[in-house]
Amino acid sequence: MFCPKCGQQNLENNFRCTRCGFVLHDPAQPQYVVTDDNTLAG
Repeated sequence: MFCPKCGQQNLENNFRCTRCGFVLHDPAQPQYVVTDDNTLAG
């Protein structure tokens, strides 16, 4: 993938650009499982 800010080619799983530090992906959101009793387990 290419950085939209500086054009540097980065690996697809890079969070930030290796040249300029631009954030390439939004941070991963925590995964939650809703149980039958409406409580969160994660």
